Amino acid sequence: MGKMGAMLRRVAMAGHATVGDMRPLLWTAIRAALVIVVLAVVREVLLDRAPRRALHGSEPVIGSLDTWPAVPRKPGA
Repeated sequence: MGKMGAMLRRVAMAGHATVGDMRPLLWTAIRAALVIVVLAVVREVLLDRAPRRALHGSEPVIGSLDTWPAVPRKPGA
């Protein structure tokens, strides 16, 4: 009953968590917040670098596959 008693005491004491007991949870929350902030900054930077001009009819966008030179094909392919 020794191991079972120790486990029951830990479960009973779980409602009395101290700041020291919550330190790993606090660090996990801080790390998660930092990851979210970094991802938000990277997303904003990438969106800021995206092209902003609208397409006009059939005009190809510079750098698109439409503006690449034609690739010669092998004879008989």
